[in-house]
Amino acid sequence: MNDDEKRKDFERYFVKYYRRLYGYIAKKISDIHIAEDITMDSFLTCWAKYDLFDPQKASFQTWLYVVANNKIKNYYRDKKEHIQLNEEILDDGKDHVDEMLDAITLTQMRDHLANALEILTETNRKIIIYKYFQKKNSKEIAEILGLSPENVRSRLSRSIDKIKEYFDKNNIRW
Repeated sequence: MNDDEKRKDFERYFVKYYRRLYGYIAKKISDIHIAEDITMDSFLTCWAKYDLFDPQKASFQTWLYVVANNKIKNYYRDKKEHIQLNEEILDDGKDHVDEMLDAITLTQMRDHLANALEILTETNRKIIIYKYFQKKNSKEIAEILGLSPENVRSRLSRSIDKIKEYFDKNNIRW
């Protein structure tokens, strides 16, 4: 792909995903100006590494959101390092700070899982959701989806392997 084709290809992605990504980031970051900065920074990172993008491995949207989630994580990490708490707040609010950081981490992990689920087929995504979020067994899932219980277990195993692979590829640790 020559430089002009590369630029046009990336421009299509930018137009397609800018508003969605900005909205996603704005929900995570309550400051619209910082959300704009992180959105643009995410696209700039993808542009700088666009030659490494492989649509065989993941969609552009998945790649972009992984980059954005890492930028969000870095933002909160940097923000945490710059928070100056006085002794009174430390004494009275330590549990609240820990709870806030736990909530941020949990939110990030949910986002990573949501991105990982996007690489699965719709049926396999439903199997994961029924199994782990609705606590259904293989027989119940099979009845709902019109599959055999063996097929459900096989798809579940392959889906879990794909999710693990996604997490490993993106250096995401629980």
